[in-house]
Amino acid sequence: MGTFELLPHPANPPKGIGRVEARITGGDAHWMTLRWKVEGAQGLILPPFAGKRRADGLWQTTCFELFVKPEGGEGYAEFNFSPSQSWAAYDFTGYREGMAERMMPRAPVCTPRRGQSVLIFDVALP
Repeated sequence: MGTFELLPHPANPPKGIGRVEARITGGDAHWMTLRWKVEGAQGLILPPFAGKRRADGLWQTTCFELFVKPEGGEGYAEFNFSPSQSWAAYDFTGYREGMAERMMPRAPVCTPRRGQSVLIFDVALP
């Protein structure tokens, strides 16, 4: 898998963020590891630690997202991960249809790390 540059929606300009990249960094039969890199993050305000817990509505504020769809399938899974370490997981039967909470064997491990102008956000997804 390669690195993917994420682009802002035209209705929501990036407000000083230079570049956002995402990639799958590894995995095995039990875990998938992911990394997002945000360049130009010096002005980015991160939510404080909220506990490692499931939370709805993360997509409306600050979160990193992953969408997984089987080849040829209609349904997909959506995962939301916050630097606060809150997370969410849903299954959909079609595009934005049939949403149900996705059962997870354990909580994802979310690790934000911040430098002078770069934010690295790693997730281990069971």
